[in-house]
Amino acid sequence: DGLYTHEGPVYKCTLEERPAIAKAATLHMNAIVSYLKTEGIDIPVVSVGSSPAAAIMAGEAGVDEIRPGTYVFQDRMQADLGATSYDECAASILATVISVPDSRTAIIDAGTKTFSGDKSTGSAGLGLLADHPEVIFDWASEEHGHLDISQSSWRPTVGDRVRVIPWHVCAC
Repeated sequence: DGLYTHEGPVYKCTLEERPAIAKAATLHMNAIVSYLKTEGIDIPVVSVGSSPAAAIMAGEAGVDEIRPGTYVFQDRMQADLGATSYDECAASILATVISVPDSRTAIIDAGTKTFSGDKSTGSAGLGLLADHPEVIFDWASEEHGHLDISQSSWRPTVGDRVRVIPWHVCAC
């Protein structure tokens, strides 16, 4: 029991705006707690969520716990938001190239059952190939992933292994 929030707006702001938005959220939470206490309602826990704001909000006065979903593992979404680096992403999928049907395409043995269907609305796709960041993991069926290798000098062969940092680790 307590007061809980998730700071979704930090996903749409700039990296420079993020601290002010996170601080404003904790100030707002503290104001609500103060008001409720004047009404005789005790708030034993103030809990905040949102991975991009977790490091900021964890140090704010009045916050008892943080609930950042992807913060423990991190993912491409968080790295692209500037909340972490690709090197700090602890979870990745090791996939195998199973087909190279043409000079623009490679197919891997991991699809939406592995990565989930969560995908960037931009060119980030379903994940980042750690050793070939220029490759676009643009779509997937349940069991297979489609890699657009047209902008890469990498020429995969069947059997090559690739480490993919998922776009959104929660459903992996």
